[in-house]
Amino acid sequence: YNKALKILDSNKVIANPLNNLQTLLGLSQAHMLERNRKESSEYLFKAKNFVENNKVLSSLALADFYLFEGEFYFDTDQFIKAKESYEKAFSLYGEKLSKSRKLNYILCDLFLKNDINATLKTLENHQKDVKLDNHLSKIIYLLKYNNGEFDVSRKLLVNQLKKLINDNN
Repeated sequence: YNKALKILDSNKVIANPLNNLQTLLGLSQAHMLERNRKESSEYLFKAKNFVENNKVLSSLALADFYLFEGEFYFDTDQFIKAKESYEKAFSLYGEKLSKSRKLNYILCDLFLKNDINATLKTLENHQKDVKLDNHLSKIIYLLKYNNGEFDVSRKLLVNQLKKLINDNN
């Protein structure tokens, strides 16, 4: 990403603004994964300035920016800001593209409202909508376990293990 950014910055004309945006977001994400939040924030800020100064970017590119901004805020425990960014992204993506991107948005409510039962209900409905099994099932399992639903959580865990064994076979 650093090499790409140097090349992109050396060009006098921006041939494809999407490349620049994706590079800035990629650098921000890489730093976030390494827990370098200051650097991640700096590249996110550069991406925001880039988005604001390049009106030719498509609405999907803007949605990608807002989604990543939401991920940054989620990772830094700023759940209200995260929800706001996710909502901006979803309004640009539309319902169909937003479906598979709502997990952390749903989890924001758990951290803001601390209502495990409501979150579980929303997650289970979301699981039916997107048919994502593994990652979502793990979160549902953990919430049910932490909620004291040991028999249900055990059943979920055993089903996940059976699926993992089957997938590996």
